[in-house]
Amino acid sequence: MKKSLSLFIFILSFLHSAPGARAASISENFTTITNKDSAGTMVWNIALGELHPPLVNNIGDGGQITSFSVGDGSSGAFNLSSYARFDRNKEISDGVVEIDTDVYPDLQFTSFQLNSDYIIRPIGSKPLIIRSQSNVIIDGTIDCSGEDGVAADTNVNMVKAGGAARCGGGGGGSSVAASAVPTVS
Repeated sequence: MKKSLSLFIFILSFLHSAPGARAASISENFTTITNKDSAGTMVWNIALGELHPPLVNNIGDGGQITSFSVGDGSSGAFNLSSYARFDRNKEISDGVVEIDTDVYPDLQFTSFQLNSDYIIRPIGSKPLIIRSQSNVIIDGTIDCSGEDGVAADTNVNMVKAGGAARCGGGGGGSSVAASAVPTVS
């Protein structure tokens, strides 16, 4: 990390002193990180405008450490002004944001706010993955429940299809009319 930081400072110094190369100014406050688990790797959080060590989760008594990602913020902020951008039809007048997980398999927001009168209803074959570099506020509903299956017909003893899955889950089981189910004596 010292070599990378030295090279970064050298390049900034060079750009600062080169004639005609002062079109923009870059300034950042770097502080000492003393997290023993970071092992010299840092994450740039564009939402917070700072470097931080990778986030970890201590699991169980064994002290197993697993890293998790808040993403890179490349999807921007998720808020009322951006809901339609992620909607399958780019239209949210019904209060439902249908996010196609095949198009957006890994959403990486700088912040996430779902208002109380809105529902996110994922469609697609992949799980809904939402990462956020800062605040996550869910006042609305995220509905990953599967579709309803076909109702059993009491007059016809035919197997009916179960409901379609969402968010990478499994489909529902098939149904059959109660009169077609054998009784056990």
